Amino acid sequence: MNVKTRIVVIISLFTLVIAAFFFLGMDREDGSEQLITLKSSDGVKVVLPRKVAEQSKTIKTIIDGFQEGQPPEISFRYISGETLQQITDDMNQLYNTTKSRKILQQRVNIRSLEKLFALLSAADFLDTHDLLLMYAGAVGDYLISQEDPKEFYQLYKDKLSQNIWDEIAKYVYKVGGIPLPIQSIYEGLNRGYSFRINTMPYGVGYSLVLDDLGLNSLHGLNLIRDVAFTTYLFVKNNNIKNIDMRWFKGLSELVRLELKNNNIETFQTDRAKVIPRVRYLDLRDNNITDLPIELFDIFPRLEEIILTNNPITNERIAEIQQKLKAQGKDIEIVKHRRRDVSAALAAAGYED
Repeated sequence: MNVKTRIVVIISLFTLVIAAFFFLGMDREDGSEQLITLKSSDGVKVVLPRKVAEQSKTIKTIIDGFQEGQPPEISFRYISGETLQQITDDMNQLYNTTKSRKILQQRVNIRSLEKLFALLSAADFLDTHDLLLMYAGAVGDYLISQEDPKEFYQLYKDKLSQNIWDEIAKYVYKVGGIPLPIQSIYEGLNRGYSFRINTMPYGVGYSLVLDDLGLNSLHGLNLIRDVAFTTYLFVKNNNIKNIDMRWFKGLSELVRLELKNNNIETFQTDRAKVIPRVRYLDLRDNNITDLPIELFDIFPRLEEIILTNNPITNERIAEIQQKLKAQGKDIEIVKHRRRDVSAALAAAGYED
């Protein structure tokens, strides 16, 4: 073998070693992948690659608390060995292979609801959102196949936390169109703000109420996007000056949006997605002087906008309506509602 050939061989071998290093996900100086040992309540130990284990926010928080270079053993007092083995196997499948969550969800064993409930609770505790959604979807598919999903919920509602039922309810409504009878899906705090979610009459969806919270923005309030089955959204009596329409992305079931008394002046419509079902928009008691015509593209099924007590002029409203009619859109823009006029006349001592 001549010198030139030797150099080519050496370069090829070096390239293969580098490629193998990156392909196998090596993350330590000695070329070995760091492993994390997890221990169940009954002493069963499971080893996971660190990059997979850290997909759990709970595990990552614990690991970050250890000194660098010290591979920790993490014990879980309330997760059994059987559950730990199953959930870590699913984590490996989900985060260390090309298999999709949908494919893995179809393989989840729903014959033992107790075991599946244990997996759901473990995924919730470990804060592995993808696994939680996968198991919630498996329960949701089972619910949809039942003659009376609401009866199933009443039977097992105390077996799981409200947070887990929230995910199951969203899946069942999105895939099966069935609203579960959850009077208050979740009550708590989101970035320091309290909120509530209630069922709407006749099982037509849920209302999300964010009134009187002193909000100046909805940016970061991920709850709005998470509750995709919201039909009524109330954001009244806050302090929002600019409405970014991207905040409402994903609310495909929203029918009514109330933004009364918020000091609103402008609307940002750039890169906003269509919100297909909104028919009623209440903008009373704000500081609106104009409405961007793009707003009506975002709400293609809009029927009525209420603009009572805004400084926008009647002339400008007439111009907007003329443009809308030219586009074939028949939308009622109300500056003074009859009942508002009647109330004003009554207060002044006149009869309508």
